[in-house]
Amino acid sequence: MTDTLSTRHGMSTQHLCTLLGRPRASLEWRQDELCIAAAMVEAGETAESLAAQTGVDPKTAARWTTPGRVPQPRRRVQVATILGRDVEDLWPDVVKRREPEWLREWVDWEREAVAVRWFEHTWIPGLLQTEDYARATLAGEALTPGEVDELVASRISRQAILRTDRPRC
Repeated sequence: MTDTLSTRHGMSTQHLCTLLGRPRASLEWRQDELCIAAAMVEAGETAESLAAQTGVDPKTAARWTTPGRVPQPRRRVQVATILGRDVEDLWPDVVKRREPEWLREWVDWEREAVAVRWFEHTWIPGLLQTEDYARATLAGEALTPGEVDELVASRISRQAILRTDRPRC
């Protein structure tokens, strides 16, 4: 990760830690947290200045550089504009992945699994659901039709792992 950060942002990990006032050991962040933190440093912005420009509490803006904390879509656009970056550069994982943050680790496990053992007496696991079943289960949630369509498409696309010739071990 140090090489990626140094190459991508032109500064060492140690330099970024110093500028952010964080110990080097705390740099076990995901790439998107490194991107937003480095972009803030490069643009001369702080959590307080971003908060003032985006209309959020400074504590909220500060959380954007911590694991799992991503601004709402409209705030992402504002922050990217302020920092002179593309949204995709600052939050690549969020833009590229359609499943909710809480489900991503599970989807990654599915992708790497060679076997799935699961028992539910009242629920079919998402990986095995048909499109109609997925739509029916999601329609009962407080989601817009567009959100349901997006989640169903994500759920069905995950089934591609079931059509591979052999396990990838």
